[in-house]
Amino acid sequence: MSAGFAMALRCLLALPLLASAQLALASATTADCALLARAQRFDPALDDCFALAIRAGGEGMERLLARDFSYNTSRGTRLDGEQLRAWLAGDANRLADVRVEDLRERATGTAVLTDGVMVATPVGEPPLRSRYLHVWVYEEPAGWRLLARQVTELPVDAPSADPDDPVHGAFGELLRSLVDAERSVRGSPAYGSDTERAAGYLHLSRMVLKSVEQEMLQDADFPFFRVMDLHIREGGDNPDQRYLFAPVRGGQAYRIHGQLGSADRLEVQLYAGEPWAGSGRSAGYLGFEQIDIGADGNFSIELVAPDASLGRNRLGNPGDSTTVVVRQIYSRWQVADPGHVHIDRVGFEGVPRAPASSEEVGRRLRETARILAQSVRVWPDFVQQRYVRALPANTLTAPADTARLGGVHGRWMASGHFEIPAGQALVVRTVPTSAHYQALQIADLWFASLEYANGSASFTAAQSRLAADGAYYHVISAEDPGYHNWLGTGGLQRGVLLLRYDGVRGELPANQWPSAQLLPLAELERHIPGFTMVTPEERAGQLRARRAHVQRRFSR
Repeated sequence: MSAGFAMALRCLLALPLLASAQLALASATTADCALLARAQRFDPALDDCFALAIRAGGEGMERLLARDFSYNTSRGTRLDGEQLRAWLAGDANRLADVRVEDLRERATGTAVLTDGVMVATPVGEPPLRSRYLHVWVYEEPAGWRLLARQVTELPVDAPSADPDDPVHGAFGELLRSLVDAERSVRGSPAYGSDTERAAGYLHLSRMVLKSVEQEMLQDADFPFFRVMDLHIREGGDNPDQRYLFAPVRGGQAYRIHGQLGSADRLEVQLYAGEPWAGSGRSAGYLGFEQIDIGADGNFSIELVAPDASLGRNRLGNPGDSTTVVVRQIYSRWQVADPGHVHIDRVGFEGVPRAPASSEEVGRRLRETARILAQSVRVWPDFVQQRYVRALPANTLTAPADTARLGGVHGRWMASGHFEIPAGQALVVRTVPTSAHYQALQIADLWFASLEYANGSASFTAAQSRLAADGAYYHVISAEDPGYHNWLGTGGLQRGVLLLRYDGVRGELPANQWPSAQLLPLAELERHIPGFTMVTPEERAGQLRARRAHVQRRFSR
């Protein structure tokens, strides 16, 4: 809020509300508004004149705005008069109608505060409602001019429930969920810098995509895997993995089959409910060491009833299971066949799928609304609770065996969060271990992986260069230090770092635990044994190779 707007509010909010008559917008003309602006006594119909200028694409607005006009938008940005008129003049921002409702005013001498609801209807779209505050001042010799405008968006009017049309009311629930989700993004501690705010809206958009595909389009009887790729990032997604999700019916038989390809490992996990959101559990796990892969790379895995005999390539499917997840893990990022994985419900192959009823689509819409609201909130909250509030910035937890916490067997993880001032870097030191797969990645405060196809926000041991002392040093910073093992933050100063060790045999001894140290960029050469710089050509080649692998892995 500008200083002028704040001062006006302090003065005007103490005054009583005055009843106001409104000018009929449909019959108002530019000449009418010019007369109102020059009148000695303020007329609240000037708000209608402002709405008329908005509908006209900004035409005539220059005769209503004060020289120091300031507009605080609902998005947290600020526009002056020239910027506002330019925005309104754009063809993409044309409005079919604009009107003012619930107009009120508070007046004192040469300044007036008005507030009301503005209803703007874009061409071919439903109306948008916003609550506004205006500060009008009297300027000699021009007359009344709008000094400041502040806007807060109001919830979209959801369709009312109709018992004869279950889809209509369910879609209204989805609209309300989307509006509420945006509010939660803007109220999150992760909504800080400009880059973090942009990431917040990307997080919201990704969760819309995920929720719609997961709840509207998937079918437990005729399953196809949903792929979480570089377009849908959530939950600290690992850049070295391709995640495949499918709904299942608990206790029923399924077959998962495919070809390993260039993946180094593959694992299958069943979930009952949503344990990441505090309501569910890990219901079963089949690790890579429990899966027989043919000489040609082909495999077949059975999900069987809980009372069926188990063994290699067989995983019991408890009665409360809801989701199966397959993880393909790529340590070397080769430009080769990434393999493929498919799923069938046993006995449903060749059975025609019936079309969905409106009642079923309504149920899916309501579930989409629930998952959207949950997904948008759970991950930034998880980051705050698990990382930001749990330990000081730029430090790491001791590696933990995730199997003891209900996670993957043989997987150890260490984690932390970073706050890296400009001109500095966080240097993470690790050493080779017994793990088959060892990696480090960074994520934003929304718990989405950072750019890994056209950037270097992750490294596996296979991708990393060892230093002269036999350790790995990874440099996390916004600025490229020229070191091979550089994880770029994309301009973020805050974020999360995750270290994974898969296939650890026995314990991970303390002398193999990772450490982190914040250093000035100028001191990296002195701190890293045998420090060498990569050339710009080598860095470009590194990024080309990463992009080529990701294109192949996700068929993008």
